Amino acid sequence: MIKAIFFDIDGTLVGFRDHRISSSTSQALARMRRKGVKLFIATGRHPLGVDNLGDERFDGYIYMNGGLCTIDGRTVYRNPLDAAAVGRLLDALPQSDIACVFDTEQAWYINRADERVRAMNAMINVDIPLIDPERLRGLDIFQITPYLPPQEEWRVLQYMPEVKHSRWCDPIFDINPRDGGKGVALLQAARCLGISPAQTMAFGDGGNDTEMLLAAGIGVAMGNATDELKDAADYITSSVDDDGIARAIEHFEREGVL
Repeated sequence: MIKAIFFDIDGTLVGFRDHRISSSTSQALARMRRKGVKLFIATGRHPLGVDNLGDERFDGYIYMNGGLCTIDGRTVYRNPLDAAAVGRLLDALPQSDIACVFDTEQAWYINRADERVRAMNAMINVDIPLIDPERLRGLDIFQITPYLPPQEEWRVLQYMPEVKHSRWCDPIFDINPRDGGKGVALLQAARCLGISPAQTMAFGDGGNDTEMLLAAGIGVAMGNATDELKDAADYITSSVDDDGIARAIEHFEREGVL
């Protein structure tokens, strides 16, 4: 039986159309709580950016693509980026036009704002404060999100060869520690709960969810997921705007897994 479910937010729990959790999803989550299933958020967002879940409450949160994991408000896992790699990027930014979001444990910042940044931030409904990158030196940085298309990733990665990166949409990508990711954080959370990975389920839609779906006992890709994620999934449900979460949970209830 599944004892914990991990949900990505954007494109999974929350659609891009209305930025909220649907009533069908909310009802499915309530049934899981009544059955004693632990519910987790697993997002690339910073804690300050998790503001679109309405009144829903979760037992644990994985933030910044696995950089930080909390259970019942207690931090159980943290994994910042290599300081030397971050320093090399900070050295290069003043001579470039690259916009990057930098996530610390308590706050998030962006070094510049242009039309690409404003358009993307409007789509995901966030407002990130500007900062002089020099003020970030010496701080633990858990994630960096450059606003660059796939063909320009090299402009940042040339300074940070020791990291991993993933993308959930074309305008931006996420940089995280090579030994991190949502999958690693899921395993850490399962260990803290005293359950096996086989007793977990994960839902996602983007490239940054691939490792999480592979780590979980059952990995579910949304109908709007990337082809890469669908290939990694054990089950493919309908899209986020077509009751994808509720339909999948109903399926696994009928199968006797939930």
